[in-house]
Amino acid sequence: MGVLTVARLIGTKKLDPELIKDKETLFRLLEKLGKSSETAFEVHTDRVPGKINGIGACIECDEHESAVVLLFTLIEGEVNTALQILLRIRGFSNSAISGVLRGADLSSKLNVLLPLLGVDPGARIRQLASESQSIRNACVHYKAKPTVWWGSEASEGDDETIQRKALEFIGRNPLKEIQPALISFVDLCVAQCPEYRTAHELLHKFKQV
Repeated sequence: MGVLTVARLIGTKKLDPELIKDKETLFRLLEKLGKSSETAFEVHTDRVPGKINGIGACIECDEHESAVVLLFTLIEGEVNTALQILLRIRGFSNSAISGVLRGADLSSKLNVLLPLLGVDPGARIRQLASESQSIRNACVHYKAKPTVWWGSEASEGDDETIQRKALEFIGRNPLKEIQPALISFVDLCVAQCPEYRTAHELLHKFKQV
């Protein structure tokens, strides 16, 4: 928590890490943390374990469509969390960040915003996001195309198509394989931020982490 605050001070040029030469100077800096809006601590809730349990419950009940929709929502939430932290380190306000995130789709966040911040979200998260978004969109924007039978022929309706794609998705992406990627996602993104790395090294140098 303190590392993120120090990283924000570095990112907004309010702290020059080169001026922290000893424990006493660092201690005076740490004493100021959390005492003003500029040095406030910002805490992000770890939502992954609870949401993963909900997704697992849907799978156990053969509600694969619901599982995929919940997974998509969780992925977007974790991407938003990573972006919120990274943009706060650069000095953007929480309200400004919320406006940007509200106006961008998940693909833009993964393929434009994160790379612009120097962060590679990884091929696995991109793949999970793209596939789950396709199924989620089909569920949300349900077109009600019916199953059509004629003679011995039949064409698949929307309901059958969505169910099949959701089941295939879960089959290719077991929850036990998805979970580690989601649990580590935000930390891996933030670890790519130069200001965060500098703050972490600074605090670790004086054994204050």
